[in-house]
Parts: sequence; structure tokens; C-alpha cells
Amino acid sequence: MEEESANRIKIGIISNTNNEDTRRLYLNTLQVPCGFVPVKLEKAKAINALLEILKAVEAKGRRKHIRVNIKNEATTTINISVDNTFVTGEIKNISVVGLCCVFFQDIELEKNSVLHDMQIKLQGALLKAEGIVFGYHMEGPTRAYVLLFTQKLDPSVRAKIRAYILKNLQSKMDAELK
Repeated sequence: MEEESANRIKIGIISNTNNEDTRRLYLNTLQVPCGFVPVKLEKAKAINALLEILKAVEAKGRRKHIRVNIKNEATTTINISVDNTFVTGEIKNISVVGLCCVFFQDIELEKNSVLHDMQIKLQGALLKAEGIVFGYHMEGPTRAYVLLFTQKLDPSVRAKIRAYILKNLQSKMDAELK
């Protein structure tokens, strides 16, 4: 907690014990800023306690949805139909509401145009979706497009995207903790 590189990280304890000595150690002696939550509480009480702590430290920020950075992962691509031919791109990040991508060939997509037949490949799973071009920003000479999924997105596709995000973030967390 005293390392300069970790000054933006807030630490809390989730424990399977509710021992008063352990609680005192973390809260009074070590002074962890995000509290001590025993998971032996009722599930609903533990979740509420965690939510209150996260709100108190403003952990959410401005974002409403979790997204994962998947730049340079060869198993994640997007194909869209442009002028009756498929154009392949690399997905930079994805959430359940949309994605950011760059295409391997220079194309110009108009803002607010609808992409009816997007094919998204996430580690071997091929998903079909419809999206709207929200806009783009330049990354060097390349356009990075932001595409938002439409309301027509199948709930099973949304669930697969969510599962992919969770699995990807968990594997990154596991690698970081080793």
C-alpha cells in the first residue's frame, strides 16, 4: 500500500472469516481503505456491503459497462460487409454495448451508418451482430472505429460477449498475480 506505483489502487479485504482480531488487524493496524467484508455473511448482505464500499471509493468512474482491451490478440477479429465484400479488422476493445476496431484495409464508414451483418470472432466463437458506426478517432494513420450494438443484439450473443470479457479479465488478473 505504500508503493508509489500503487497510489491509485484502493485495497479492501474479502475474507471467509469474521474473526474480530483479523478484522482489527486490517482495519485498525493496517488501515486498509476499502474495509473488511466477511463472505460468511448472507450472500445478499455481502454483496450489499461490497457495493457500498465500491460506491464510497467511486470505483465505477464514468463507465456503465465493463470492457476489455484485446488489442493484438489474434483470436479476436471483426468482419463487416462493405460494397458486397467482407473487410476484416482487429478488435481493440469490447463491451456488451459495443467495440472499437481498426480495419486491415483503409475504408471510410459514415457516422450513424448501420452495419447489418457484423461477424465477431472471440477466441473461436463466431458471433453475428448488427451495429451502428458511432464515430472514429485517428491512431496514427489508421482510423479506429467505435461501433455500438443495436437493440437487435441477441441476448445469447450478449451473454457470450459478457462471458468472454469475464474470462479474459480473469486470465489477465491471474497472470498479474503470479
